Amino acid sequence: MDKIIFNNYGVILIEREGRFFIRFYSGGIVMKEEEEELSIDEAKKVQMSEKDAYEVLIAIEKKKS
Repeated sequence: MDKIIFNNYGVILIEREGRFFIRFYSGGIVMKEEEEELSIDEAKKVQMSEKDAYEVLIAIEKKKS
């Protein structure tokens, strides 16, 4: 079962079976909802500030490239 831990800065942090996931919208003209797994350190960082959440999202995008 999903437990919403944090919902702010345009991201939703979810705990599922002891693992952390971030849900967010990406794209330009066509927005799509994405979900990626996070480390515990990334999950903590997302909650600190909007800037920190943005940095985590950028890191996710770089990993995918």
